[in-house]
Amino acid sequence: MKKLYFLLLCLQILCIDSNAQPLTSCDSAGLDCSLDLRQQMFFNITTSSPISYAKNPLPTSFKDVKYLDDKYGSTTSSCPPPPGDQCLNDGSSLVYTVTYPKDHDYSACPLKAIVLFHAGGFAECSNYQLYLITTLATDLAQKGFVVYDAEYRRGVVQDTINGTYITVQQQLAPYRAEQDERGFFRSMIKKERNKSSFPTEVWRIDTNNIFIGGMSAGAFSALNVA
Repeated sequence: MKKLYFLLLCLQILCIDSNAQPLTSCDSAGLDCSLDLRQQMFFNITTSSPISYAKNPLPTSFKDVKYLDDKYGSTTSSCPPPPGDQCLNDGSSLVYTVTYPKDHDYSACPLKAIVLFHAGGFAECSNYQLYLITTLATDLAQKGFVVYDAEYRRGVVQDTINGTYITVQQQLAPYRAEQDERGFFRSMIKKERNKSSFPTEVWRIDTNNIFIGGMSAGAFSALNVA
């Protein structure tokens, strides 16, 4: 997050000596030199309910793997371990929310999009409602972006126990997550380009200007997807 703010600050400094251009309807989406992106531009920010990006029907080849030896929380937490290793044809992990400025004329100007993926080491008990991600999504929406917080499949066990290699899951878990994230992008762009079929989704994005990022495991997968 500090690096992002540093980039925006440098951008503002570089623009100081240039000639300011007249403001247009798309200035909230752009990086116009007369705008200070360190400051809040929108105040009425809202977040959508969870939206699925899973195929319907779900392909039989799609599996969400859950491991008894995953980095789960305690048995008394909201994320107890399963009764044993499971391989489920379950697309419930393929969801996302959208945080966006509510008071914006999207018909006049779609906004740039930012897609965020959460941290958690690909462990099952991590999830896309991570406080740092949702806070960052709100902050970026206040700067004039439509921000997607997307979930992906989790489930991983340690690569070694006492120095002995026991599993390939620390390679397969990121692979599954990255396949989901690529699928999310395909779904997001397809829906945007067929927006008339989704009238309740009032936000609009510029599909030529999409940014991707994340934290920890989310940053690792986002880098590979990018």
